[in-house]
Amino acid sequence: MSTHPPLLRYHRSSQGPAVTLSISGTWTLWDSIPPWEETQLYLQQAELPEKSIIELDSHNLEKWDSVFLAFIRKLRELCRQNRWQLHEKQLPESISKILDGIVPKTSTFQHSHTSFSFSKVLKLTFQPFHHILDFIGRLYLSCGNFLRGQVVFQWHDFCTCLQQVTVEALPIVTLISFLIGLILTFVSLIQLDKFGAGIYVADLVGLAMTREMGCLTIGIIMSGRTGAAFAATLGTMKVNEEIDALETFQIPSIDFLVVPRIIATIIAMPCLCIFADFIGIFSGFCVAWNTADIHPLLYLAQTKHALTPMNLFIGIFKSTFFGLIISVVGCYYGLRCEKDTSAVGTATTSAVVAGITWIIASDAVFAIILAFLEI
Repeated sequence: MSTHPPLLRYHRSSQGPAVTLSISGTWTLWDSIPPWEETQLYLQQAELPEKSIIELDSHNLEKWDSVFLAFIRKLRELCRQNRWQLHEKQLPESISKILDGIVPKTSTFQHSHTSFSFSKVLKLTFQPFHHILDFIGRLYLSCGNFLRGQVVFQWHDFCTCLQQVTVEALPIVTLISFLIGLILTFVSLIQLDKFGAGIYVADLVGLAMTREMGCLTIGIIMSGRTGAAFAATLGTMKVNEEIDALETFQIPSIDFLVVPRIIATIIAMPCLCIFADFIGIFSGFCVAWNTADIHPLLYLAQTKHALTPMNLFIGIFKSTFFGLIISVVGCYYGLRCEKDTSAVGTATTSAVVAGITWIIASDAVFAIILAFLEI
């Protein structure tokens, strides 16, 4: 089969396209193609105004390789710099697909200023909520499937998560709860002793730990520990494309990864809250006994009198709700992680900050509601 040498002709007209570039023959490494500088010089000397149309006529192109791709890429870049419109309708589809993956098309002129659009404002405003609502909707469906026994996940992973949020969290929970009880007791004794009412330190420490400080402390600790761990784990899986592999095998990532973590956290948080309440009250008991010379039996009797089942229930209910927040926020930022290593740290930090913020905000809402209900 005979081939023709590479040719490039220029045609400028007053009607239609400002300049037409006619390409014909074979454009390969083995051919003496026209130098790019010649085309660049011609177009620049033509002094075309902005939005001028440059049409590429390549229907007589016979063979091509990377040389022709490089020529088209340089032509696109030149048109972009001078704000010309490049029409590539006659360009082979295979060439367009290759070049679109290298450099964007410049066939349309873009204004330097951004025009105001109400739809753009709405899109930018509600775009972050789109991802959140999508995640919550998928999670809602997965929870419904779990209640019907249709969720696919490994119970070994669930047991591992449960161990991480319970047994492995006990040391830090014990330390922080003991210190919180100690601080509350010392601060209360300083004020109550002025009125000779040191015995009521048992009421204050007991109520503060069971209603507020116990569940709030556990929520903040677990947000910095468990929420960060969930975000880091899922973020690393996202970087390693393990989540994409699950979706390829038609295994929903929400069912397989998120649901067991949420269930484990919801089960663990009330248990940790009760344990933290006990440690905090015990800390106050030790301080009051050794510092204020309050009899142990009197302190325990006063604590028993102050605590009611409703106070215990409020703390346990709030800790369960905080556990839901921690697990959902941690998993959300883990699944939203970008596919690079630095994004894992960003997702972890975002999960901790968002988790603590939501916990404190929801605790304030609970306090307002309970005060309004006089509970």
